[in-house]
Amino acid sequence: MTSQLIPPSEALRGYFESSIVSTIFSAEKKQTEKLYHHGFWVSNIGFLLPQRYISEVSDQTPVSRLPNTPNWLCGMTNLRGNIVPVFDFNILLGIHSKQKNNRKQISVCIDDQWVAIYSDGLPTRVLVNHEDQMDKIPPIPDQLQPFVSRCYKQEEHIWLDWDIDGFFKWLANNM
Repeated sequence: MTSQLIPPSEALRGYFESSIVSTIFSAEKKQTEKLYHHGFWVSNIGFLLPQRYISEVSDQTPVSRLPNTPNWLCGMTNLRGNIVPVFDFNILLGIHSKQKNNRKQISVCIDDQWVAIYSDGLPTRVLVNHEDQMDKIPPIPDQLQPFVSRCYKQEEHIWLDWDIDGFFKWLANNM
């Protein structure tokens, strides 16, 4: 019994065409329901960073203190040849952290400018659903209020969707 062979592209054509269409449709549907962010903690406040921002985590790098600056501006550090300001949000926002020895430095690139923020522990990948969005923003430090557009509640954690770019522009103009 002899069978005639056909090219794989013809044999699988119907399967892949319908499979690709359904995969694209389901991916588009999932994108409207769920969004991935990078999240980091400052005390009990969770901050979300959109994935479009380049960010990296490191242990606390050496920081050179600047004279006559507020104590929440810890100083400047060298990040691969870039001079980067380092901020302590615990001091800036007036909140107390339980962790001092496990802090990490989160460096974020905003419009080709880097900033570093101390985080209480390692950042995490956060998946937020539309259903997790809170109806109103809970009490947060005054400095953050104009820059928080949404909040998400997941179990006992609250994540702030904040305008990091606008916040640091405001901070630069009001320092």
